[in-house]
Amino acid sequence: MFSETLRKQSGEENEKLRAELSRKLEGEVTKFQKAMDKLHSDTDIEILSVSYRTESVCEKLDDRLTGHIEKTYRRMDRITEEVKTKTKVLEVSLSKHVNDTDGFVQSLRQELIEVKQ
Repeated sequence: MFSETLRKQSGEENEKLRAELSRKLEGEVTKFQKAMDKLHSDTDIEILSVSYRTESVCEKLDDRLTGHIEKTYRRMDRITEEVKTKTKVLEVSLSKHVNDTDGFVQSLRQELIEVKQ
């Protein structure tokens, strides 16, 4: 009877201990789950923050690049106009030179004709 009582007491103590350990384990699991949820939340917030910063940097780079492209197009337009102007000046100069040369050749022919006569 004593051993049965002892066994009963031991079983009850084991059940109490098992229940207490189970509660503690559930508490630790809950703490761990909350910590993991916070970590996920913090990670999501950090990812969003990095994403916004990256987007902001990309927009600034895009603006700068667009500015450089526009500046380059303006320079190209200016240079194109300068080349057109210089080309026209050269055309006029060449045309004048050709006319002068034609006039000179004509005067030489005329002198040659006069000399032959």
